[in-house]
Amino acid sequence: MNNIVKLTIADAVRKVLVNHPYIDQFFRDKCVNYSALAENITPKLKEILSRNKINKEAVIMSIIRYSANLKSQDISKKVLLAVAESNITLKTDIMYLNIPKTIENLRKVEKFYSKINWDKGELLFLVQGISEISVVVDKSNYPILKNMLKDQQIELQFPLSSIVILHSPKDAEGPGFIHFITKPIANAGISIEMLTLTRDTIFIVDQKNSSKLFELIKDLIEESRDLIK
Repeated sequence: MNNIVKLTIADAVRKVLVNHPYIDQFFRDKCVNYSALAENITPKLKEILSRNKINKEAVIMSIIRYSANLKSQDISKKVLLAVAESNITLKTDIMYLNIPKTIENLRKVEKFYSKINWDKGELLFLVQGISEISVVVDKSNYPILKNMLKDQQIELQFPLSSIVILHSPKDAEGPGFIHFITKPIANAGISIEMLTLTRDTIFIVDQKNSSKLFELIKDLIEESRDLIK
């Protein structure tokens, strides 16, 4: 039996639009040309639905229904401004691992800290949980740490990781910021781990998805800049 569920035009329209959360604000401001938007997204709809022809009126009706059913809260101008004033950095060849949280391992990691060459841009991120320690380190320094840990159990989150760092102004602490930047990531199906600081949001991602994640966040920054002009 074939259990494949075929997407409708409405499903495909929503799939396209939710990847661009900034467009919700256009709908709420009533400044969307439905016909022009339908034409703009039709090539993507054809790709998603594997069709050569798409009924434009059906697309327009789906866009109108999407607009009418918006339930998300308004994107605050404070959030848009914070994203617009952010910049991003991509760093590849990263190892992301978890080790048991023990006094011995904490001491080893503390000793490993002195091995990092900060002047060369090497990095080390540590997060302590209830029973484990998460460590983010350059691939070049991983053998040193692994040798120090010896026979300790090491769990690698990804075979090889990258990090995308979003450096934002202090206002990025405001409510709605994290939701705004992670919603399109989730909709794109990209698996991430996050570390959040006052001004830095650090995304840890499988290296094979790093370029996609970088471009997605870069587009979000540029689109936010356009919205506040």
